[in-house]
Amino acid sequence: MRRLTLLLGALALAFALPQAALARGKFDPSEEFNQHPWLPIHLGPLDLSITKAVAYLWLGALLTIALGLLVMRVKFTGKSVGRREAIGETIYEIAQVQVAEQGLPTKGIKRSRTSRR
Repeated sequence: MRRLTLLLGALALAFALPQAALARGKFDPSEEFNQHPWLPIHLGPLDLSITKAVAYLWLGALLTIALGLLVMRVKFTGKSVGRREAIGETIYEIAQVQVAEQGLPTKGIKRSRTSRR
């Protein structure tokens, strides 16, 4: 209970401070969407530089792969096999319905369903 009180007090103090006290430099919202290259890579006219957005995409892909391997490959106790399959099917269903069916045309969805079977 004491920790919670200290945490809430620290949060209240942080919100009570003026924002200029915590600011570093001048904030310009138009600069927030510029992609500054972390590692410049240029192949002829192609700019394949690694930016913050690319790093976040790689991180998301690696976490997704790790989650998939953990859920579907690692052996748990006998009772959790049903749960593991349910979690895997739920993730697949979300990817199919929320991502693929909204981004692909109807023809593409019908072809992918028939080729799977």
